[in-house]
Amino acid sequence: MAEGVVDLDEAGFDAVSQGLWLIDFWALWCGPCRALDPVLAQISADHGVARVGKVEVGRNPALAGRFGIVSVPTLIVFRDGRPLRTLHGAKTKRQLLRTLEEAAAGPLA
Repeated sequence: MAEGVVDLDEAGFDAVSQGLWLIDFWALWCGPCRALDPVLAQISADHGVARVGKVEVGRNPALAGRFGIVSVPTLIVFRDGRPLRTLHGAKTKRQLLRTLEEAAAGPLA
């Protein structure tokens, strides 16, 4: 796990209840998920916009089910524990930063 990226499971998912988070639901066998790792590490290290977490769906099927994850990678932006935006598939750093900035500035839906 890249420095600054938080490995989340059912027990630790309460951390998402405060602040802005970008959560990557991923799988060990998923090539696009692995390609996304350096982007998430950069966002975590370079930008204080949001915290970055990862949930490995094979080890955390209850969390995957709770958020309706049917494909990986799926990224969900949370603010104060509420899911605001869901993105499917690998995204660029620029796309993710734009999404996070919009979530930080916008009202809670």
